Amino acid sequence: MITDIDKFVLMQDIPIHNEELLEILDEVLQFTKTIDFEKSSNVSEKKLAEREEYTSEEYMKSIQRLGSAHDGYPERIVGVGFNADDAKTGDYDNSPTTMRGYMEARDKLQTWAGANRNALFAVYPPGGFISWHNNANCPSYNVLFTWSDTGHGRWKHWDPVKKEIVVIEDKPGWQCKMGYYGSYSESSDFKKVVYHMAETECRRATVAFIFNVDETGKMLAEMLLEEIQTP
Repeated sequence: MITDIDKFVLMQDIPIHNEELLEILDEVLQFTKTIDFEKSSNVSEKKLAEREEYTSEEYMKSIQRLGSAHDGYPERIVGVGFNADDAKTGDYDNSPTTMRGYMEARDKLQTWAGANRNALFAVYPPGGFISWHNNANCPSYNVLFTWSDTGHGRWKHWDPVKKEIVVIEDKPGWQCKMGYYGSYSESSDFKKVVYHMAETECRRATVAFIFNVDETGKMLAEMLLEEIQTP
């Protein structure tokens, strides 16, 4: 069992063995089924066609060349954000009952994880993606829970030591990744800055939580790392 979060400067695939966690994740998952991608202003044939450009190695290198001028945010997300603000777009059932149920399920997961806050809940259609970026604007310990309908999708990050792109293929159902996103100021050679992206050929959902960069945050992340792997 892996328990040292500091070994995860780059994201690592963590096996989920905890049955209680899987039950909570399935509670969250049910709310993604209310999304109708055909009604989403952020999912169109034109935007789906941008995938090749924004997930390419050439695009990754272009934002790497920007150095600290890159603000850390992804330039493109072709999918639907699932939170109170995004509910206003009408991309899914935003009735009080649905939103209350979602918030309760999300909060239950966050409480179980012991995380400081929910950073992302995005649902991607077949062909959806999030472009290369690095989150250097928000250094933190991270946990990503990803659900894939058929497993036809993937996460990629740049390994600055090996000078190569690392691919973590999705699996059907739930999957977990944990790691650390560093800031530009932490390393002159940017070895803790994690350039990453994700793409999918099937329906895919990601729920991300972060822990503060301090001893308490590290302790909570390591406790979660151990708990996820415990049956």
